[in-house]
Amino acid sequence: GMLYAAVAMPPMIGGKVASYDDARAKAMPGVKAVVQFSRGVAVVADSYWQAKKAKDLLLIQWDGGPNADNDMVKIWAGLNNASQQPGAVFREHGSVDTGMGQAAKTIEATYQLPFQSHSPMEPMNTTADVRADKAIIITPTQFQQLIPHVVAGATGLKPEQVEVVTTFLGGGFGRRVEVDYAIDAAEISKAVGAPVKMVWSREDDMTHDSYRPAGLYKFTAGLDSSGKPVAMRFHSTSPSISSRLFPSIVKDGIDPFAVEGIDNYPYDTPNLKFTYQMHDAGVTPGYWRAVSHNLNAVALECFIDELAQAAGKDPIQYRLDMLDMGSTKHQWSGLSAGVPVGARMKRALEEVRAKSGWGKKLGAGKGMGVAVMEGYNTVIAMVAEVSVSADFDVSLDKVTAVVDAGTLIHPDQALAQMQSTIIFGQGAGMMSEITVKNGGVEQNNFDTYRVVRINEAPKVMDIHFIKSDSVPGGLGEPGTAVIVPAIGNAVFAACGKRCRVIPLTPENIKAS
Repeated sequence: GMLYAAVAMPPMIGGKVASYDDARAKAMPGVKAVVQFSRGVAVVADSYWQAKKAKDLLLIQWDGGPNADNDMVKIWAGLNNASQQPGAVFREHGSVDTGMGQAAKTIEATYQLPFQSHSPMEPMNTTADVRADKAIIITPTQFQQLIPHVVAGATGLKPEQVEVVTTFLGGGFGRRVEVDYAIDAAEISKAVGAPVKMVWSREDDMTHDSYRPAGLYKFTAGLDSSGKPVAMRFHSTSPSISSRLFPSIVKDGIDPFAVEGIDNYPYDTPNLKFTYQMHDAGVTPGYWRAVSHNLNAVALECFIDELAQAAGKDPIQYRLDMLDMGSTKHQWSGLSAGVPVGARMKRALEEVRAKSGWGKKLGAGKGMGVAVMEGYNTVIAMVAEVSVSADFDVSLDKVTAVVDAGTLIHPDQALAQMQSTIIFGQGAGMMSEITVKNGGVEQNNFDTYRVVRINEAPKVMDIHFIKSDSVPGGLGEPGTAVIVPAIGNAVFAACGKRCRVIPLTPENIKAS
């Protein structure tokens, strides 16, 4: 007796239904009901295709809500204005002002990173069977324990009356930490009094995502006469995901998920001050694969390359010379098993230098770039080789990665995760961007929100795992962050353009 639901949701972020005319939809074959739920209108039919075709005939008037006129000009202006605020300090030692005063040279850079969609291959969906005394929720989810509570709130049942059956995810990437789509399905099932399989279209999914935050990441470094940083100031400005989803973990203006990837800054710098300024940009922020490593670590590793250039040093040797070898500062310090992060990074950098053939002569328009990061108790060093055309089209030719992830439980899965994160991160760094116009997301499918295609994937991915008997690290996320600055630094090596606006599209590179 299961029915199928297709949904119409407001095109504006934060919008709602003002009124609707469902006469044409109800007249379509197979349609059983048209119901309004919390954030839209659903057509319920004998098949998904019948529901989808009928949904397209709904005449809906939308209330655009508070962000109906939002666009990227306003968003970037708002972020820029917010970035002038002092922010909250999340890491500090020494005196930055004193260090800057003693510096022989000062380098400044601001990196701009965009909103991005999760866009898993399987769009959001849930099968819900809400009855008078029980609800069965069959859904791909990363957060099973939350669903009984939110479905209970939406249906009037008790949490213990809600049974959750987890399917394969079809791609999670943090999107399925959210449970909004399960609430939708439960509301629709209750309204029609039958089990309902709700399926979002690709367009539904891409325009009603919770997006990786856009942000501005500003660095100022004071270098001594040898090019080593004696002072470092970092200030990031972006929406806070946790303030929306889990506000209790935000303390004194610091969202711990907004500062990861740089709170464990690994370089020996006697004076530093790192601050964070949260800002609501009117776009729903969400946890995205590797969360803020993709923001902070990307900007940091590009900026470290800028410092190496200013110092006239080789980028890998510069990092090796700067590493704080005694530091145990670690994102998840309880898992570090006593091995200093600096020592792990040193080994990874030395090995990636050897295995990539770093320093070899390349042809015109070709370059190599490096990046290193610790996250999820895993250290990854990557070298990217790229070709850049006269029109600034970039192709990723080869990636060499050295990975210290502790003990590998399933080596084949470890390899698959690294390959996956490299390609996922490649798309984020080179082509994927969500933009807003008239209060809504402009991109609604893969023709406008580009992801990496088979012919664009690296021709070679040379991945090496360091043998270790320490505790296992995470591998599903950190590689997405490391590959982006490696590509950006390789683009600079290839064409001399330091692109601080991500993604690394021809337009952004040319304008840099």
